[in-house]
Amino acid sequence: MKKVILALLLSTSNLLFSQFTVTDSSDNWNLVGKTPWGGLELYINKNRAKLSYLDANTPIDNLFSPPAYYSFEFSIDNETIEKIYHIIEEHFKSQKKETLTLTFPEGNMYLLFDTAIGSYFFAFQFDNLSGDYDKNSEMKRQTPAFKMRQINKLFGKKN
Repeated sequence: MKKVILALLLSTSNLLFSQFTVTDSSDNWNLVGKTPWGGLELYINKNRAKLSYLDANTPIDNLFSPPAYYSFEFSIDNETIEKIYHIIEEHFKSQKKETLTLTFPEGNMYLLFDTAIGSYFFAFQFDNLSGDYDKNSEMKRQTPAFKMRQINKLFGKKN
């Protein structure tokens, strides 16, 4: 019995006073660009990218909750960000209305191209994985609509 108690105390003390090391910090994100309004920011950290955004659907769905900021982190290779930019740029040139789905291991990113009041716009949409809604529903988190000038600033391009 004494050996069991001694083993239990030793294992508990190892758990309580164990050492740890920090292998990577989430503060190593480099800002690529941000939109002047709409709260959209693009960060890169080695082989990952993060889009931090203000959900445009939150005030519509619940008038009593304040606007909430979310982020979508996804894996990238050397050319992923540039490919996304060129897709957006080509759609602004052709003014084609459609929604493209980009599948990442972390979830889906949707590129929404549409017109409203005679003006062509673009918005990001993301799967809602926060659990606020039914995960099987069609509800997606969405950024506000942007013009090409704002997208250039987001991707760090000159106008």
